[in-house]
Amino acid sequence: MVHNRLFTGIAVILLTALVIGVAVILLLSRSSSSSSATTSTPAPASPSPAVSPPEGEGGDTLAAHKEAIRRVIEDVFSDGDTSAIQTLYAADFVAHLPISQTDRPELSRADLSEVVHLLREAMPDLQVTPEIIVAEGDYVAVRATLRGTFASEFYDYPPTGLPVELSFTVIHRFDASGAIAEAWVTYDTLALRRALGESLE
Repeated sequence: MVHNRLFTGIAVILLTALVIGVAVILLLSRSSSSSSATTSTPAPASPSPAVSPPEGEGGDTLAAHKEAIRRVIEDVFSDGDTSAIQTLYAADFVAHLPISQTDRPELSRADLSEVVHLLREAMPDLQVTPEIIVAEGDYVAVRATLRGTFASEFYDYPPTGLPVELSFTVIHRFDASGAIAEAWVTYDTLALRRALGESLE
């Protein structure tokens, strides 16, 4: 958004300079035609070409946010490094979960560490693959797929020994320090319950 405003400002400046240049040329043309002197009027200097602004702090910040999400996916979920949660997430982090039969609509940073630990125990071969990562301002949205074999108990769900695959979307909000402060999680709750072996008949 900052880049868009900057480009718009540059375009307005260039358009204004062009209009002024045309007006000067017209005035000089009228002056030279009415004068008896035969000397030619030198053409006004053309405006200097606009220089594209270098990528600034906005681009660097977006890149840092996307790198943080990459670490969440690879280091925390796929590799099980829950210690990275303390670095990547704010102390007052909260995740909003989709509406379901659970009595746990939100997760804190400590809750997230617990969930990752239990997931890694239930699915030792757990892997999370990012498909789309989009960053804008303080937000990063990611579409990813979780895959693993349900080999051990997960909360009240007994293991099935079957593969689990679940696609989900998370929108992350970063605070001023660059930590993940809030997240909105969306996934198919019925598909998850089926994958965990629950009969929905």
